[in-house]
Amino acid sequence: LEFRRVLFRSPGDEAFAQLIFDREVAVRNGDNFILRFFSPVITIGGGSIIDAKAKKHSRNRKEVTERLRSLSTQSPGERLMERISQNKTSLWDIKTLSDSENISVADMSEKIKELYREGRVVFPDADEFDEDKKFTSKSLLDVAFNDAEDALRQFHEENPLLGGINRAQLRKALPFEGKADCDRVLSYYEKTGRIKINGGEIALADFEISYTREQEKLREEVIAFYEEAGVKSPDDKVVFEAFSDRADDYNMIALRLRRDGILVSLSDKNAVLKKYEDFTLSKFKELSKVKEEVTLAELKEAMDFSRKYAQLYLEYWDKTAVTRRIGDAHILRVKEENK
Repeated sequence: LEFRRVLFRSPGDEAFAQLIFDREVAVRNGDNFILRFFSPVITIGGGSIIDAKAKKHSRNRKEVTERLRSLSTQSPGERLMERISQNKTSLWDIKTLSDSENISVADMSEKIKELYREGRVVFPDADEFDEDKKFTSKSLLDVAFNDAEDALRQFHEENPLLGGINRAQLRKALPFEGKADCDRVLSYYEKTGRIKINGGEIALADFEISYTREQEKLREEVIAFYEEAGVKSPDDKVVFEAFSDRADDYNMIALRLRRDGILVSLSDKNAVLKKYEDFTLSKFKELSKVKEEVTLAELKEAMDFSRKYAQLYLEYWDKTAVTRRIGDAHILRVKEENK
C-alpha cells in the first residue's frame, strides 16, 4: 500500500487522499473503509471511496481537488451522469460502465433505466430502453450536434444544388471516434428531426434544393446535350468544355443529375442519360434470349455504335452486378440466379 502524504492537524480532520495498492482491491464507489496498521494494531483513520478507478493524481492540483470535492457531494445519479459525460469520444455500453464503476451489470442496468426515464441518457439507435444497446448523455449529443449543424450549414451554403453532405464527411464533424458510433448518433439526429438522410446524402431537416432561373436553364441545356448524344456516352471533358463559361454551376448540376439518377456514370469519365442506359440494357436482354452468352461484338452490332461504347456498357454492368463476364462473353446474373 502506498499512502500519499496527507497532513492532519488533529483527530477528526478530513482531507482527500489517494490510496494506491500493489494488488486489486474489491471496492466500489461509496464504500466505507478503515485503515489500520497490523503490528501494532493502530487505527489510522477511515473514510469513503470517491473514485475507485481513479488514475494516479499529482499532488496539490486545484482541478483534481475540485473534481474530488464535486464527486463527494453529488447524488449517485449526478455522479453517474458525470461519469457518462466524461466519455466524449464514444458511446457507453452497460457492461463497460458497470466495470468502470465497480457495480454489477444488473445494478447498472437499473440505474441507467432510471436515467433514461428522466430523459438524461439516450440510446441513439433504439426507440426505448435497451440494455443491449449503446447509450450516452443527451446533453452531450445536443452539444455535439452544434458542430454537425455548423458543418451542414457551411456545406449547404457552398453547395446549394447538392442534396447534402456525404456520411463520411459529416462523421468528421462529430467528436465520436468509431464509425459505428457516429452512425448511431446520426440515426438519432434523424429520428429527432434535426437532419434528413436520403441515400448517401445528409442535410439539415429544413434544407431544400433551390435552383436560380439561370441554373434551371443550365440544367435543361446539360440534359439536352446528353439527349443529343443518345446512347453514345460523351466524355466528361467534352461536356465540361461545352459549359466551361459556367463551370461552378455546371459541376454542381452534373453531380446533382447523377445523384438524382437522371445521369448514369458508366465510368469515371463517361455518363449517359438513364433512359439510354435502360434502352441499351434492353437490347442486351433481347440478345441474351437468343444466345445466353453475349459478346462485345454482338452488342456493338445490335446497337450500331463503336467498340468503345459497347465496352463502356459491358464493364459498367459487370461492375454493378447486372452481368458477369465469362471469357470474351457476358451473361445476365438474373439468369444465373434462376437456374
